[in-house]
Amino acid sequence: MVERVLVFDMDGVLLDVTGSYRATIVATVEHFTGRRIDNDVIQSYKNRGGFNDDWVLSRQACEDLGVTVTLDRVTEV
Repeated sequence: MVERVLVFDMDGVLLDVTGSYRATIVATVEHFTGRRIDNDVIQSYKNRGGFNDDWVLSRQACEDLGVTVTLDRVTEV
């Protein structure tokens, strides 16, 4: 008999989903600014600290590129 199992990986231990989160940051920033940031830029925010929340990071990246957007607007995209 074959048993079926449904596994939830909420912390990225079984499957690394970092790439999809980073792609979402890139897409969000591009949506608001028309400019693409790369993984090195994203990592520089992460290294500074205070940017564990990807929505906060996206909002700050937009701000740093000269586009003011509220956190509420960022999370709607």
